[in-house]
Amino acid sequence: MDNCHYHSSKTIAHTCVHCGKGICINCTIIVEGEPFCQVCWERFVSQIQPVLPLDSALTTIPWQHRRELGFLQAFIDTGGMVAFQPARFFKRIPAGTEMSSPLLFAVICILVFWFPMYVFYLKFLLPAFSAGLAVNPEISERIQSLSHFDLLFLPLDYMIYYILFASMLQQLLVSLFHGRKGYAATLQIRCYAMIVQCLWLIPVLGIILSEIVSMVLCTRGFQVAQQLSLPRALLVAAVPAMISVASFMIAF
Repeated sequence: MDNCHYHSSKTIAHTCVHCGKGICINCTIIVEGEPFCQVCWERFVSQIQPVLPLDSALTTIPWQHRRELGFLQAFIDTGGMVAFQPARFFKRIPAGTEMSSPLLFAVICILVFWFPMYVFYLKFLLPAFSAGLAVNPEISERIQSLSHFDLLFLPLDYMIYYILFASMLQQLLVSLFHGRKGYAATLQIRCYAMIVQCLWLIPVLGIILSEIVSMVLCTRGFQVAQQLSLPRALLVAAVPAMISVASFMIAF
């Protein structure tokens, strides 16, 4: 059996959920049922304790402490947790109705990653390949006629259809499947999964990858937060992809 990272003479009792190091029982701090090593926990508490009440320090979503941790650091830490530790992340999403933080996170992902690449594809790449793709000429003309004012509304349309509307449809299924939490949890899963929009930065292939990874993350989120079985969680997670396919078929 491996030994503790900090005490070579003692065996590992837990693995720190933040740094992943194996730690003995003496190095372990249990917070909300999860083990932290003393180094990680003390560093986290020291960053937020001067401005937060003690019970607020127990939440482990960095984005909720962006004022204390720093906007960029909180965004990167949260995105990393969602992408690489989805089960642990979605287990901690708040059960309340405060939705401004996850919505802000989603808006940033859309504006920084999705929006510029979508405009690039729409205004430059698609027209260049429209002949080879046999795109309807009327659709090509419509795309080319989009004004800068029209383009500015694209992120709003995305928010309405692929976050708000999609999460409402997802919550209907969650309710039918007897999910444990309400709409706020479903919306948070959808919002924080928007970190996959960074994959749009990969030319062409990133569009497909973002859909696949989003479905994987959301499936895990609905399994953990809403206590759904894998088939049901996968069906709920597939709703945004269904909207995308329906929109594509209507357009083309």
